[in-house]
Amino acid sequence: KLEFNIGELTKRTFDYKTIMGPSFLNGLPDNDEWQKFKKYINHEQTLALTELWFEKASKTNGVPLREDFSFDEFVQYGSNIYIAKLKEDNRWHTTFCGGSLVDVLGFDATGKCLDEFATPETLKFWVDNLNIMVEQETVYLEFYSLELTNNEISHSLTISLPLKSDTDSISDTSLTHEVFTSENLFPDSLE
Repeated sequence: KLEFNIGELTKRTFDYKTIMGPSFLNGLPDNDEWQKFKKYINHEQTLALTELWFEKASKTNGVPLREDFSFDEFVQYGSNIYIAKLKEDNRWHTTFCGGSLVDVLGFDATGKCLDEFATPETLKFWVDNLNIMVEQETVYLEFYSLELTNNEISHSLTISLPLKSDTDSISDTSLTHEVFTSENLFPDSLE
Protein backbone atom coordinates (compact mmCIF):
# COMPACT_ATOMS: atom_id res chain seq x y z
CA LYS A 1 0.00 0.00 0.00
CA LEU A 2 1.60 3.23 -1.19
CA GLU A 3 1.10 6.51 0.59
CA PHE A 4 2.40 9.95 -0.28
CA ASN A 5 1.63 13.58 0.42
CA ILE A 6 1.10 16.03 -2.42
CA GLY A 7 -0.16 19.59 -2.33
CA GLU A 8 -1.75 21.61 0.41
CA LEU A 9 -5.18 19.94 0.34
CA THR A 10 -4.12 16.30 0.43
CA LYS A 11 -3.18 14.40 3.59
CA ARG A 12 -2.34 11.10 1.91
CA THR A 13 -3.12 8.81 -0.99
CA PHE A 14 -3.59 5.07 -0.68
CA ASP A 15 -5.03 1.90 -2.16
CA TYR A 16 -3.35 2.06 -5.57
CA LYS A 17 -4.55 -0.42 -8.18
CA THR A 18 -3.67 -0.69 -11.87
CA ILE A 19 -5.43 -2.39 -14.78
CA MET A 20 -3.16 -2.76 -17.79
CA GLY A 21 -4.92 -2.52 -21.12
CA PRO A 22 -4.00 -3.91 -24.51
CA SER A 23 -0.75 -3.13 -26.31
CA PHE A 24 -0.65 -1.05 -29.49
CA LEU A 25 2.99 -1.94 -30.20
CA ASN A 26 2.18 -4.08 -33.24
CA GLY A 27 -0.88 -2.16 -34.38
CA LEU A 28 -4.42 -2.17 -33.08
CA PRO A 29 -5.31 -4.84 -30.53
CA ASP A 30 -8.02 -7.43 -31.05
CA ASN A 31 -11.44 -5.74 -30.88
CA ASP A 32 -12.68 -8.11 -28.15
CA GLU A 33 -9.63 -7.28 -26.01
CA TRP A 34 -10.23 -3.53 -26.50
CA GLN A 35 -13.96 -3.80 -25.70
CA LYS A 36 -13.23 -5.81 -22.55
CA PHE A 37 -10.75 -3.17 -21.34
CA LYS A 38 -13.20 -0.33 -22.02
CA LYS A 39 -15.78 -1.96 -19.73
CA TYR A 40 -13.54 -1.02 -16.78
CA ILE A 41 -13.85 2.69 -17.65
CA ASN A 42 -16.93 3.69 -15.71
CA HIS A 43 -16.81 7.44 -16.16
CA GLU A 44 -18.46 9.10 -19.18
CA GLN A 45 -15.86 11.81 -19.82
CA THR A 46 -12.93 9.41 -19.37
CA LEU A 47 -14.54 6.99 -21.80
CA ALA A 48 -15.20 9.78 -24.33
CA LEU A 49 -11.52 10.84 -24.32
CA THR A 50 -10.49 7.19 -24.61
CA GLU A 51 -12.76 6.81 -27.65
CA LEU A 52 -11.26 9.95 -29.22
CA TRP A 53 -7.75 8.58 -28.61
CA PHE A 54 -8.75 5.20 -30.13
CA GLU A 55 -10.19 6.95 -33.20
CA LYS A 56 -6.77 8.60 -33.72
CA ALA A 57 -5.00 5.28 -33.03
CA SER A 58 -7.17 3.57 -35.64
CA LYS A 59 -6.09 6.10 -38.27
CA THR A 60 -2.39 5.45 -37.56
CA ASN A 61 -2.81 1.72 -36.81
CA GLY A 62 -1.11 2.22 -33.48
CA VAL A 63 -0.19 4.95 -31.03
CA PRO A 64 -1.21 8.38 -32.34
CA LEU A 65 1.02 11.43 -32.51
CA ARG A 66 0.66 14.27 -30.02
CA GLU A 67 0.09 16.59 -32.98
CA ASP A 68 -2.93 14.51 -34.02
CA PHE A 69 -4.86 16.22 -31.22
CA SER A 70 -5.94 19.83 -31.57
CA PHE A 71 -6.33 22.22 -28.68
CA ASP A 72 -10.05 22.40 -29.44
CA GLU A 73 -10.39 18.63 -28.98
CA PHE A 74 -8.87 18.88 -25.50
CA VAL A 75 -11.06 21.76 -24.31
CA GLN A 76 -13.93 19.60 -23.06
CA TYR A 77 -11.50 17.42 -21.08
CA GLY A 78 -8.90 20.08 -20.24
CA SER A 79 -9.58 20.59 -16.56
CA ASN A 80 -9.06 16.85 -15.95
CA ILE A 81 -6.10 16.34 -18.32
CA TYR A 82 -2.53 15.81 -17.25
CA ILE A 83 0.18 15.55 -19.92
CA ALA A 84 3.74 14.43 -19.19
CA LYS A 85 6.62 13.93 -21.60
CA LEU A 86 9.68 11.73 -21.20
CA LYS A 87 12.70 13.94 -21.90
CA GLU A 88 16.32 13.22 -22.76
CA ASP A 89 17.23 13.28 -19.06
CA ASN A 90 14.94 10.20 -18.65
CA ARG A 91 12.59 12.17 -16.36
CA TRP A 92 8.88 12.74 -16.87
CA HIS A 93 8.18 16.47 -17.28
CA THR A 94 4.65 17.81 -16.79
CA THR A 95 3.59 19.91 -19.76
CA PHE A 96 -0.01 20.47 -18.66
CA CYS A 97 -1.98 19.98 -15.44
CA GLY A 98 -5.70 20.77 -15.68
CA GLY A 99 -7.48 23.09 -13.29
CA SER A 100 -9.69 20.41 -11.72
CA LEU A 101 -6.59 18.44 -10.75
CA VAL A 102 -4.98 21.56 -9.29
CA ASP A 103 -8.17 22.30 -7.32
CA VAL A 104 -8.40 18.81 -5.80
CA LEU A 105 -4.71 18.35 -5.08
CA GLY A 106 -3.90 21.95 -4.16
CA PHE A 107 -0.86 21.79 -6.42
CA ASP A 108 -0.05 22.71 -10.04
CA ALA A 109 2.46 20.28 -11.50
CA THR A 110 2.84 22.14 -14.82
CA GLY A 111 6.53 22.63 -15.56
CA LYS A 112 7.66 20.18 -12.87
CA CYS A 113 9.11 16.68 -13.07
CA LEU A 114 7.34 13.78 -11.37
CA ASP A 115 10.33 13.29 -9.09
CA GLU A 116 9.90 16.84 -7.76
CA PHE A 117 6.58 16.12 -6.06
CA ALA A 118 6.29 12.37 -5.48
CA THR A 119 7.79 10.31 -2.71
CA PRO A 120 10.23 7.60 -3.86
CA GLU A 121 7.61 4.85 -3.45
CA THR A 122 4.95 6.70 -5.42
CA LEU A 123 7.45 7.79 -8.06
CA LYS A 124 8.44 4.14 -8.55
CA PHE A 125 4.76 3.16 -8.93
CA TRP A 126 4.15 5.90 -11.51
CA VAL A 127 7.38 5.40 -13.44
CA ASP A 128 7.00 1.60 -13.53
CA ASN A 129 3.56 2.05 -15.12
CA LEU A 130 4.81 4.76 -17.49
CA ASN A 131 7.74 2.55 -18.54
CA ILE A 132 5.32 -0.26 -19.41
CA MET A 133 3.27 2.25 -21.37
CA VAL A 134 6.37 3.36 -23.31
CA GLU A 135 7.92 -0.08 -23.85
CA GLN A 136 4.69 -1.94 -24.71
CA GLU A 137 2.68 1.01 -26.04
CA THR A 138 -0.18 0.05 -23.76
CA VAL A 139 -2.99 2.02 -22.17
CA TYR A 140 -3.70 1.58 -18.48
CA LEU A 141 -6.08 2.56 -15.70
CA GLU A 142 -5.05 3.60 -12.21
CA PHE A 143 -7.40 3.74 -9.26
CA TYR A 144 -6.51 5.23 -5.89
CA SER A 145 -8.05 7.01 -2.95
CA LEU A 146 -6.94 10.16 -1.22
CA GLU A 147 -7.69 11.68 2.11
CA LEU A 148 -8.01 15.45 2.01
CA THR A 149 -6.99 17.76 4.84
CA ASN A 150 -10.69 18.18 5.73
CA ASN A 151 -10.73 14.36 6.31
CA GLU A 152 -12.95 13.69 3.27
CA ILE A 153 -12.04 10.69 1.14
CA SER A 154 -12.01 11.11 -2.63
CA HIS A 155 -11.44 8.40 -5.22
CA SER A 156 -9.57 8.71 -8.50
CA LEU A 157 -10.01 7.03 -11.85
CA THR A 158 -7.10 7.77 -14.16
CA ILE A 159 -6.44 6.56 -17.68
CA SER A 160 -3.04 6.99 -19.29
CA LEU A 161 -2.91 6.93 -23.07
CA PRO A 162 0.43 6.87 -24.91
CA LEU A 163 1.33 9.43 -27.57
CA LYS A 164 4.36 9.83 -29.83
CA SER A 165 6.27 13.01 -30.68
CA ASP A 166 6.96 11.77 -34.20
CA THR A 167 6.31 8.70 -36.34
CA ASP A 168 9.83 7.31 -35.85
CA SER A 169 9.88 7.60 -32.06
CA ILE A 170 8.71 5.44 -29.22
CA SER A 171 5.75 6.60 -27.16
CA ASP A 172 7.21 9.42 -25.10
CA THR A 173 4.14 11.29 -23.90
CA SER A 174 1.37 10.30 -21.51
CA LEU A 175 -2.06 11.79 -22.09
CA THR A 176 -3.81 11.25 -18.77
CA HIS A 177 -7.41 11.92 -17.82
CA GLU A 178 -8.09 11.92 -14.09
CA VAL A 179 -11.38 12.35 -12.27
CA PHE A 180 -12.12 12.46 -8.56
CA THR A 181 -15.43 11.25 -7.15
CA SER A 182 -16.99 10.45 -3.80
CA GLU A 183 -17.53 6.84 -4.93
CA ASN A 184 -14.79 4.34 -5.64
CA LEU A 185 -14.81 3.63 -9.39
CA PHE A 186 -12.73 0.45 -9.21
CA PRO A 187 -14.75 -2.25 -11.01
CA ASP A 188 -16.70 -4.46 -8.60
CA SER A 189 -15.96 -7.48 -10.77
CA LEU A 190 -12.25 -7.18 -9.91
CA GLU A 191 -12.53 -6.65 -6.15
